[in-house]
Formats: sequence, structure tokens, C-alpha cells
Amino acid sequence: GIVPESIYKNYPNYSFEYANPATLKPLLEEWPNVNFNAAHFGISNHKDYDFEDEMISMMSVYDNLYVDIGATAWGNSEGTDKTTSFIKRAINEGVENKILYASDEMVWPDAVRVSIDYIKNADFLTVQQKKKILYWNAATYLKLSDEEVASHFRP
Repeated sequence: GIVPESIYKNYPNYSFEYANPATLKPLLEEWPNVNFNAAHFGISNHKDYDFEDEMISMMSVYDNLYVDIGATAWGNSEGTDKTTSFIKRAINEGVENKILYASDEMVWPDAVRVSIDYIKNADFLTVQQKKKILYWNAATYLKLSDEEVASHFRP
């Protein structure tokens, strides 16, 4: 796949090395005006391939690199613990504006509410940070016009 973080480990010929965000550098540099999203903030379920440090560093360097929290905010407690840790680190490193909400839900529709509630009930986030993750960061990522944003909030 063109975005390594979107490859799942059960794909044919999958290798955990593909989850390293450094593999995105050529794309990010060749197309600086195109925003890229690293699904699930690039986490791996394998302890030897945890690229959280690399992902946060790259988010600091590349304006066009974003991450989403799809499937990590509604799964098991290990997943939500990693999500909480990542969001806190991203805030401390000044890249909270690069975190996107994503449900990543195709089978269990109730998980969408669980993942939204995870953000809404996160006591470590301010109201403004919650709004960023749930909407405003995506509006920036998608390069929505003022008119498009306004249309989402019309009575």
C-alpha cells in the first residue's frame, strides 16, 4: 500500500517494518501540499515495532502528516491506554492539531458512540482539545472552506 500505516498485519507479505513512519518521508516530501493520514496513529500490536516516538517526531517536522485514533478508542483497555498515552504526548509535543477522530467502524455500529464518548469523557483533554479532535483538526486536514465549515453548523 501507498500509506504503510494503513496496511494490516494479516495482509499478504505484511512486515512490521512497514509501520515505521520513516517510510512515509518520500511521499511527504514529494507532495508537501497533500495531507496524509497515518491510520491508528501508526501503532503496532507488536512490542518490538512501537514507533510512537518516530510518529510524534515526524508530525512535528511534516505539516502534511496527520494521525487518526480509529479503532484505538473503542477496543480493549490496552488500545485505549495507548491512545491516551499518545494523545498526551502529542499535546506535550505541540502536535495536538494533527490528531483526527476516526471511528474505523464497519461491523459494530455501537463502537462509534463508544469512541466518541472516549474523547468527550477524557478528563485529560480540555473542551477545546476535544473539539479539535472531533472536528476542527479534520476541517483543516480536509482543507474545508469557511463556507463548508459554516454549513456544518447551520441551524
